[in-house]
Amino acid sequence: MTALKEIDAESFWDIIGLSVAPDQADLVTSNAVSIAQAKVQPECIPLAIYEDEAPVGFLMYCIDRDDDQYWLYRLMIDEKQQGKGYAKAGMRLLIDIVSADPVRRKLYLGVDKSGVASVRLYEGLGFRFTGQVFGKESIMCLDLSPFAALANRTQESVAGIAYRTNALTADGFASIRSQMGWEDKPLAQIEGALLRGLCTISAYDGETLVGMGRLVGDGAMYWYVQDVVVLTAYQGRGIGTEIMRRLMERVASGGIPGTTVTVGLMAAKGKEGFYTKLGFRSRPNEREDPGMIMNIDIPYPL
Repeated sequence: MTALKEIDAESFWDIIGLSVAPDQADLVTSNAVSIAQAKVQPECIPLAIYEDEAPVGFLMYCIDRDDDQYWLYRLMIDEKQQGKGYAKAGMRLLIDIVSADPVRRKLYLGVDKSGVASVRLYEGLGFRFTGQVFGKESIMCLDLSPFAALANRTQESVAGIAYRTNALTADGFASIRSQMGWEDKPLAQIEGALLRGLCTISAYDGETLVGMGRLVGDGAMYWYVQDVVVLTAYQGRGIGTEIMRRLMERVASGGIPGTTVTVGLMAAKGKEGFYTKLGFRSRPNEREDPGMIMNIDIPYPL
């Protein structure tokens, strides 16, 4: 599981030993310099990005002295760990942290537009360019208000059920699938799916996971609802509807203003009516052709 951790004397050398690819070196300040900066600028908070017990990256944020808003000063993922979704996971955890602030409603960052992957990452998380440019960096901003609305309901109970955003674990995911008689998936595949997805909403009775739903897709034009399920004993209590409502709120908060997005899903047999009541339409219809899917078996390496 991905986590943000404080850097201490024990982890210091591991963190400064992380490095980006050579062609990225000009885009990222070294972790050693960033940690040193935090010593002389105490408003800067350096954090290590861990996957289980292994450090995979680094970020640093602060409340800026000039505008009193949150700024992301640094984000890097070790060269050997890139392409695994750790940057997105780390950013989501940071967004959860700063969204809990009841006063500050913006998170800013500067990005070199030549770093195309970084721009795509931030846009996928909801950041938008402000038009400001400082040196080589263009400024992007994330409106934290929608995230705060979700974060403030993280532990809220609705009819005795608590709903949590991006708290779903691979073990919990596997367990609820097993209880519902769904096909078993390898734990590594589940971990990858959760890491690369856009959002999860999970429902709990106490600490017992009783329902879940996910969003996947590009986070801009196309969003897909996956794995919406409620344990049989808890069905008929509006839990599935509440999960879907929160997922659709995430789409609304993450989409590009002024655009139309497409949200797709594949309903289980006999469950079409649940989704049509929420505004989804079945295909084929008078305007749209049938949808199609394909399953691909991924072979083991020779």
